[in-house]
Amino acid sequence: EILVLYRNGGIPDFGNSEKEKGKFVPAEQTPASSVYFMQGMLKIAAYTEEARGVSIYRQILSDIGNYSYPILAIQARRPFLVFVKYGFALAKLGLWRCPLFYLYFFGLLLVGPRQLDKLIIYLKSRLGHTPRFGAVARK
Repeated sequence: EILVLYRNGGIPDFGNSEKEKGKFVPAEQTPASSVYFMQGMLKIAAYTEEARGVSIYRQILSDIGNYSYPILAIQARRPFLVFVKYGFALAKLGLWRCPLFYLYFFGLLLVGPRQLDKLIIYLKSRLGHTPRFGAVARK
């Protein structure tokens, strides 16, 4: 069953339900809604780990950290302090444990999303595929 779905460039749905009115802005992906989205994903992972008795939470957290570039890049054009606060909010969710999270975060701060996008596209074209990071990707 699909619980969460978002396509890059899609219109976010946060802020439309009664519980979310005033908390999120409909049709806009704010830093707060992005953090809320990630919190929800991690809550689902924690619940699944507890309910099913399978050790998956840390693996999922690591996988998210290894591939956190889109999560960070979506807010990287915000003002500097807004983006830094967003990065810290994600780090507090546990992403601070993932070295690639720092690489993406500081790369976005230092060179910006356009240049980093170009670099990633270049690296992927040289490799011929998207690199696989972490234990979950190798299974």
